[in-house]
Amino acid sequence: MDEHYHHFEDEEENKFIYTNIFNLYTKLIEKHIEDELKTRMPEFAMESFMKSLESRKDEIDLEIFDILVSFTDFLTFKEMFVSYKKAKEGKVPDLSLGLTITPLSSSTNGH
Repeated sequence: MDEHYHHFEDEEENKFIYTNIFNLYTKLIEKHIEDELKTRMPEFAMESFMKSLESRKDEIDLEIFDILVSFTDFLTFKEMFVSYKKAKEGKVPDLSLGLTITPLSSSTNGH
């Protein structure tokens, strides 16, 4: 993200470079997931897994399915980069300024 966030703008129009970065990101995520699964299950094959997901999508918990889909969703990807850019440039409000931490109990012995 550090390498590419400067390309992103919080605008409706998308730049061509977003597609290139998105493709790199997608390959990186897919490789990471595949590598992690192979370390846990040496017989794992991504192609078989993808076919199984497609044929059994009605059996997958909706939240898990949404998370998996979000990794390859362009708008989610763009939002992530725009948010990251705002944070890097200090354009996100610091909500910690108004926070006060108060103990639930005045006891000092933890009871």
